[in-house]
Amino acid sequence: MDLPEVFSTGGLGGNRSQPIKELQGPRPAVLKVNKNSYKIRKPQVMPPTSPPEDRRSVIIHAVSPKVTHTTVIDFMKLVQALDRERFLHRHARRCSEKPLPSPE
Repeated sequence: MDLPEVFSTGGLGGNRSQPIKELQGPRPAVLKVNKNSYKIRKPQVMPPTSPPEDRRSVIIHAVSPKVTHTTVIDFMKLVQALDRERFLHRHARRCSEKPLPSPE
């Protein structure tokens, strides 16, 4: 099996000079751009004439949030207690959805 010139010289940096690559067959047609074509440009943004509105995010609660008062010293303890309640509630719900395997 004959290998191409690139492989037979030991790679691209071989001792032999590289063969000149030429087209084989007829030359392809010249690419042309249709006369109705045009460059797509991003539309220019007009500067606002009125002062910008003050847009603040609006929080909509499905259930009214519970207000809990605490001191700075007890804040970390309160957050951990609330997280523990939420974890236990989710864990209990997950356990009730999955049937327990029957003992064999």
